[in-house]
Amino acid sequence: MGYKPEILAPAGQIKSVYGAFNAGADAVYLGAPSFSARAFAKNLTIEEICEALDYAHIHGKKIYLTMNTLVKNEELVEALELLKPLYEHNLDGIIVQDLGLIKLIHELYPELPIHGSTQLAITSSEGIEALKKMNVTRIVPARELSLDEIKKLKSTGMEVECFIHGAMCYCYSGKCLFSSIAGGRSGNRGRCAGPCRKEYDTYIDGKKVNSPNERYPISMRDMCLIDNICDFIDAGVDSFKIEGRMKAPEYSAGVSAIYREVIDEYMKTGIRPDTKAYKEKLMKLYIRANTSTGYLYEENGRDMISLSSPSYQGISEEDKADISRRFIDVVKKIPVSFDVYAYSGSPLIVEGYVDKKDYGASEDQQLRERVEGVTCQEAEKRALDEDTVRKQLSKLGDSFFELKDINFYTDNNSFVMVSAINEVRRQIVNRLYELICGRRMSIPDLDERLSKVREKCQESKGRNDIANKLLIGVKKRSQLDAVLDNIDSLDVSGIIIDVFSDVFVSNIADILQKLRGSGIKLYLRLPSVVRENRLGVIRNKIQNATALLEWDGIYAGGLDAYNLALDYFDSSSIILDEGHYVYNNISEQLSLELAGGYTSSYEHSGRELYEFNEPASRQMIIYGYIPLMHTANCLLKTFKKCNKNSSSVVNIKDEAGRDFKVECNHELCLNVIYNYLPLNLFGRLENMKKNGLASVYRMEFTMESAGETVDILDIYKSSLGGLEVKTEGAFTSGHYKRGVD
Repeated sequence: MGYKPEILAPAGQIKSVYGAFNAGADAVYLGAPSFSARAFAKNLTIEEICEALDYAHIHGKKIYLTMNTLVKNEELVEALELLKPLYEHNLDGIIVQDLGLIKLIHELYPELPIHGSTQLAITSSEGIEALKKMNVTRIVPARELSLDEIKKLKSTGMEVECFIHGAMCYCYSGKCLFSSIAGGRSGNRGRCAGPCRKEYDTYIDGKKVNSPNERYPISMRDMCLIDNICDFIDAGVDSFKIEGRMKAPEYSAGVSAIYREVIDEYMKTGIRPDTKAYKEKLMKLYIRANTSTGYLYEENGRDMISLSSPSYQGISEEDKADISRRFIDVVKKIPVSFDVYAYSGSPLIVEGYVDKKDYGASEDQQLRERVEGVTCQEAEKRALDEDTVRKQLSKLGDSFFELKDINFYTDNNSFVMVSAINEVRRQIVNRLYELICGRRMSIPDLDERLSKVREKCQESKGRNDIANKLLIGVKKRSQLDAVLDNIDSLDVSGIIIDVFSDVFVSNIADILQKLRGSGIKLYLRLPSVVRENRLGVIRNKIQNATALLEWDGIYAGGLDAYNLALDYFDSSSIILDEGHYVYNNISEQLSLELAGGYTSSYEHSGRELYEFNEPASRQMIIYGYIPLMHTANCLLKTFKKCNKNSSSVVNIKDEAGRDFKVECNHELCLNVIYNYLPLNLFGRLENMKKNGLASVYRMEFTMESAGETVDILDIYKSSLGGLEVKTEGAFTSGHYKRGVD
């Protein structure tokens, strides 16, 4: 048939499903009652999703389930049980973030295609290669990628699904802890409180740079690619995704209809349509006052930000009524015909058939099913006639069929009860559904296999003889110097140096060799975001560092970084950093199959960490400013031209006066927004060691000056000596006490 891009529409309720399909969407993505990244969306019941699947399949469409949150140990079996009826109902695909869940879905439901969620923050072909090994068939890459980067991802052979319309996060999806750490609601658990839509004042080098009507510096404009959709088609993108599961059915239907027209016109004629009128229509459908083309053609900029207001424009009652009338309040049905045979002494036979062309197929072919009912009796009074048969077989009720034609063959001397006709009608409708829609076989040993998963999730290994090592991470030469000045009074096992650190600016080889000679291990750290268009720069950094020294290992905070690291290090020398989420025993097991160790998430409580299996392979951060956002957009670029000056000091303050520091990496064109208080778990360290929560405890220095680094090291040494250091209000314990819901 050739290339045909899929229009993928959002649905938060069953009406949105009907509206999107009737308006021309090829597929719909929706959430179940739980484990969806839109926990506050209405979402659909399992029964409604099954209904949606029937409606989709009978019209040649598809349904994808979003299960794109991180899943805790006690939730894994529930998530897998939830999938069973949908799998059997021929669910077309599932969008997943949690790596443990990806592993289990493939093992338990092998015929179900798995799509990697945008929450995985895949930004390069390296990440795609890693996911291929996990049997993922489609990826939703980060929205921050350029068109050229998307083309390179497409060249890997993986199906690529890209957002084309709707709201955008300021942070790389899946790398945002702002709502979690500063607001207590985790975006990784589908509970984002939307801190990017809040008011902030912006400061550069201590000077406030925003005017009173520019108080939304991290609120992105909505994406609208109607003017550029032909570029996506030319790039061969497989699926065009519309954001907005929490929006009204009129949004899903209206937006789908407009993109359908433009895409079809270009596919048919090869001529780029004039999209001005289409865009005017889109601007009336639940969208922010200003839109942008996102990151397709530029890395960042002021024109991507809704500085003055993040609010939506609504929809007029007239437009709402028109969309409802055309698409939502319509249930399209498939014409079905019946051949009925009624002969005395023989079974009542009904053959039902539909023409494939009647539900969108290109080939001219019939799908036919046959049902035999009760034996026809010889009529005593009135023989069965065509009117009676037609009346009963036309009662197709809530099914997605409507009667097209009946051919009645009889000896005019036979009779059956009306109930017998109703029964064969019910059977033939069900068989036609199964023939058209398909049904997967049940997994015969599913309960037994789920029981083993439950045991694995409840398993807890012993914690004897676990090493208690201290590692210190640095990003600045001044921080390294402060650590070196105090190293004799610190029992430091290793030092982690960021590959983009200014440590490498001056001659550092002698110092590193001296540290190595004293028994201290040395590690590199890859950046938190490894973009396709920065692979060359990052590779050069790794090569320059490895030319200086044979490093003991490397830290990788995501699948892109991990797969890149494999080109330079054995898997046993790779430590998965905190940006690689391990939320359950299965993802822990998978992670340790990939690498030599991993770092616990900032979102875990001490109790949750105690329940995991592999403390000997776990590292835990006990000090550091928690990175809340990793962003492609740049506050320097938003408020003044970026001069690549690494000495610029940038920060934002919220209405409560909380001061969030911002790190600008100019080589990567990456901003990192840090929490206003650093994490400090020094006072709990002895208890952590006693409970065996990890084998390695880490201090991470990021924004600190040399003096601040020394102060922190002094506090750490004092805490080890049992001295009470008054630091009220200076630190946070993060989620250590309670974790996230």
